[in-house]
Amino acid sequence: MFVVRIFPFSVCERYTVVMQNPLGRFAAIDFETADYGRDSACSLAIVVVEGTTVVQQGYFLIRPPRRQIHFTYIHGIRWVDVASSPSFAEMWPAASQLLTGVEFIAAHNASFDRSVLHTCCLKAGLPLTPLPFYCTVKIARKAWSLRPANLPAVCRHLGLPLKHHDAASDALACAGIVIAAREQGHALFGQMGAYRGSMAAATTLPLPTRHETQRRTGGPVPLPDNTPGSDVLAVNEVVDQLEKK
Repeated sequence: MFVVRIFPFSVCERYTVVMQNPLGRFAAIDFETADYGRDSACSLAIVVVEGTTVVQQGYFLIRPPRRQIHFTYIHGIRWVDVASSPSFAEMWPAASQLLTGVEFIAAHNASFDRSVLHTCCLKAGLPLTPLPFYCTVKIARKAWSLRPANLPAVCRHLGLPLKHHDAASDALACAGIVIAAREQGHALFGQMGAYRGSMAAATTLPLPTRHETQRRTGGPVPLPDNTPGSDVLAVNEVVDQLEKK
């Protein structure tokens, strides 16, 4: 059964942006993943903005391909919450209808969300979206010179509400960042180049050094108990999960 909300939304009416088309339609997205594989999406939120007004919002729970959910301690989603949900292959054709007419997709640390979307589409045998991605981390750094530019820091700067690690809240906050940049007349930086990722097994991910991990996260990265291949998998994926927020 689909878990989805699609409704008119006006919480961001006070925000407004500037790009080539100041009234362009875009979508902000956020994925949460179950484990270390980019194919393990367990929730997705899509927020659609027309000009400076949020006009639609969709939230989807997704049954990931593996039962064990390692990141419950980050986003709170358990297997029991998604066991009866559609798989990505079953969910995406309906969810992607929200992207109709949008000019680009925004995400916070867009390389993560884009790689999840593309990997899930490839594994499901579904076409990849041709829409360009903009990274709101880069937008925030360029527009407001923010360091750090993780999602809580940017939301504090802009006064945006945030329920951290909830896909619906994170996607709405991401939309608010773009809207705020538009309202203040900032050009949109952070468009990503062509996707060059692949469905490489998670075990091929490089292991960051202890110094690099602490530099990127601001401290030790908490790892769940009984983490399979934790020396290789968990550090890299948890860094991405935490840093994207």
